[in-house]
Amino acid sequence: MTAATEVFTSERFRSARRRAQIALSQGAPVIVVDDLRGTGCDLVADARTVDVSVMAHLIRFGSGFVCATVDEETCERLDLPPVEWSQRSSFYLGDPRVSVDVSLGTTTGISAADRAATARALSRRDATASEFTRPGHLVPVLADGTRQTRPDYIAELVGGPAVFAAVEPSEIVLADDVTVVRQGSRVLPVVRLSQ
Repeated sequence: MTAATEVFTSERFRSARRRAQIALSQGAPVIVVDDLRGTGCDLVADARTVDVSVMAHLIRFGSGFVCATVDEETCERLDLPPVEWSQRSSFYLGDPRVSVDVSLGTTTGISAADRAATARALSRRDATASEFTRPGHLVPVLADGTRQTRPDYIAELVGGPAVFAAVEPSEIVLADDVTVVRQGSRVLPVVRLSQ
């Protein structure tokens, strides 16, 4: 158990949302349950600070399909045109953009290290379109805060750019009062979008 997991399992943080925000601020991933529409669960981390171990966790325990929230200004600045979700992925109800890889310091783009670097680069306010290759292995999704989509709620919870990967709800046994779940060697806080 890391120092971060010890902090957010403390009884003094009673609010699930507050525990999740503390974990995210310390670089740990959280599980977000979309119980407003019943459309599933996501592993979520802060894109600005995501490291290789957290990205590897999202890839291994999530769907392997990793998205990153971006705002409208970022889409324009980085030349991220919209694309269509496949029917299988449409449950996000978000506005996906062309997938990207950051080019400097990465190889194929698919590794956890490369995707973590891409997420951090996407979240930089001084990043430019020329820093990315297209298509890539990280899917930016518009989260402008004006709609009620999972990406919008996730970005609001993180308080900025987030990376997320879907998790099969059947893989996480959730009772009404569950506040943390163990995945591999990590203990993750659980937050419901209705909280």
